Amino acid sequence: MPWPTLQRLRSKGLSWRDYQRLRALNRRFAQAAPPARGAAVWFFNASARLWGLSQNAAFQWLTAWSLRLRGIPVRQWVCQAGLPRCVLAAAQDEGRDAPPCAMCQAQSARLYPPGAWNVVPIHTSPDPAFARAIAHLPLDALLRFTWADLPLGEIITPSLRWALRRHNLPDTPTTRALARAFLTGAWNLARAVQARLDHERPRAAVVFNGQFYPEATLAYLTRRAGIPTITHEVGLRPLTAFFTHGEATAYPIELPDDFELSPQQEARLNAYLSRRFQGDFTMAGIRFWPDMRGLDEAFLAKAARFRALVPIFTNVVFDTSQKHANVLFPHMFAWLDGLRAVIQEHPEVLFVLRAHPDEQRPGKAARESVRAWVQQHQIHTWP
Repeated sequence: MPWPTLQRLRSKGLSWRDYQRLRALNRRFAQAAPPARGAAVWFFNASARLWGLSQNAAFQWLTAWSLRLRGIPVRQWVCQAGLPRCVLAAAQDEGRDAPPCAMCQAQSARLYPPGAWNVVPIHTSPDPAFARAIAHLPLDALLRFTWADLPLGEIITPSLRWALRRHNLPDTPTTRALARAFLTGAWNLARAVQARLDHERPRAAVVFNGQFYPEATLAYLTRRAGIPTITHEVGLRPLTAFFTHGEATAYPIELPDDFELSPQQEARLNAYLSRRFQGDFTMAGIRFWPDMRGLDEAFLAKAARFRALVPIFTNVVFDTSQKHANVLFPHMFAWLDGLRAVIQEHPEVLFVLRAHPDEQRPGKAARESVRAWVQQHQIHTWP
């Protein structure tokens, strides 16, 4: 049997197994959950998976069930082909094709079966006036677009950068079309959320990431209404999640001035850092440096010729965390441009520029990369 056929059969087998496990867990939890009382907690996650079950989607599902098992009602917002273009699907082809809604909805039904969950569906609801307002705008105007006191252009910008794998967005027909689709989706969702808020005040809202436009739209409206809003992302350690009333992509952690690690915590941290320094690092189920080893003799010999060594760490320029990083500089490459002069002024120092491995990860390769920046400025030719 051909290998691709075997792979498809294996994938279907795993999907069927996961479906059976989800169905059994939903049934088991539903039987154990006490009667729900009080205001509901809203949950929304439209940007962590299309098919299958990512860690972020699983963390939200488990968190919602943990509340239900304590008698706290939950409303799960679920997209039902309500977004002309979603972020994950658009990232695969720059939004040229319609998203795989049927596949996504089938997985949503597995995660949130109607008999076991209180689901709020998000459907398409055309607004001709809105469509006319954005139809012929240039990209700059689309990214600054405001409608009904909602900064929709600002809300969609991180998603547009993430889907197109770049920070600097070209004013092309493809970019404008995707921006209009994201704006339309955000406005469609905003109307549904506001209509629900007009007659229901949830206890809290929990959304994934908080920067992708579907979740960011709901979070903007709930925060404006004074409702506690929580965002979540994967934690820094394997199989952990980070929840915060702030922005999860900034990972805000407040430590008291007198905080000290215990000896056991120190040992645990040192062991973690030792593994990470060797590339043994996993986040969201992804092993970023599987082939990383110690520094070779050639590099050590080269480094010995310099007075000092300075590592420069960079991120993928489209990452949703960059909103919090771009404070002193408008974007990462502006910062790197500033460093070029420093590097040239100090030939006695070896500067090691570390590009994030996500820049070349299949399916997520950057269209604006540190590698390209180095080649553009011929930095690799410097002594």
